[in-house]
Amino acid sequence: MKFYNTHIYSNKKLFNEYRLDLKLREEVEIEVKKWKSKNAIQKKLKSELSDSIGMHHCKLTNSGRKAILIALNLLNAKGKKVAVASVTHHSLLDSIILAKAKPVFLDIDIKNLNIVSKELENKLRGVNILLLPHMFSTSPDLPVIVEICKTKNIALIEDISQIFGEEGNYGYFGDFVVLSMSPYKPVSAPFMSAGAIFWNKDREFPIPEEKLSKKHLAHLLVKLKYLSAIMKGFQEVNSFYRTNLKDLPIKIPYVGKSAQEFPILTSKKEELEKELLRVKIPLERPYTPLHILYGAKEKICPQSLFYFKQALHLPVFPDMTITEASYIVKVIKSFFKRRI
Repeated sequence: MKFYNTHIYSNKKLFNEYRLDLKLREEVEIEVKKWKSKNAIQKKLKSELSDSIGMHHCKLTNSGRKAILIALNLLNAKGKKVAVASVTHHSLLDSIILAKAKPVFLDIDIKNLNIVSKELENKLRGVNILLLPHMFSTSPDLPVIVEICKTKNIALIEDISQIFGEEGNYGYFGDFVVLSMSPYKPVSAPFMSAGAIFWNKDREFPIPEEKLSKKHLAHLLVKLKYLSAIMKGFQEVNSFYRTNLKDLPIKIPYVGKSAQEFPILTSKKEELEKELLRVKIPLERPYTPLHILYGAKEKICPQSLFYFKQALHLPVFPDMTITEASYIVKVIKSFFKRRI
């Protein structure tokens, strides 16, 4: 498949996650021609990524999943207990299993869909590593978590895939920080899977670095240049949803203002989902709680289970228009109006 496919990337297509990629294709081609070697542009991308999150070292990987696995292996996770939020992408659990570690599942606060930091003192007993995703562009109480990890000598891996680019976060304190740059992420390229691992320790690690194509590297570099504008677009769509859905019989968790998908909670989940899909609105898939995927008892994470039974994720993607968001809101309002 061609790197750019004008049929897939048609600007006329509603809810087109690749719309921004199409707009940037000429600028990407110019960026490719600027660099004489792939090594030079890769070094530039790593430097820009490191500077953007305030970490000294960066290595590129072929996925966020691979970055997590590398971090776990560097922390000698085999046979150890690794705590992780139950509501997050399944790749975190996959990496724990591949590292031959034992997962410990943490329930979420239904108010913001992140782990409950005040309960961690007890939940982290016997845990060796905390794998902490910053879900929905927000964080739990990070200073509290960092202090608990220091006191209990627990290594910390932060997954910043969903908060990367968000303004006003605490910064990053993990032994390792990992990032996914898969399609639809703020910094991504079409038909490419990529990730990165960062650290601040004054040493290098024997991490085999992924050799991405020159065009993919250029695309990532261009997207990084427009990160602030991309996040502003996310903020506008998130704000529109929150303002225009607030009076409906749904619950809206307090997620970050730049969330890459907008979760709502409703007891009418199945009916509303069917209606939205009927009119071709592409919903993001809610996360199946990791403790369920692992076969653990459902009752160990009751809030995670409640989320799964009621959550719908409305789309938010780069260059999404308010017209598209308005159409989604109109359909949701009409759905509930018919049920009053």
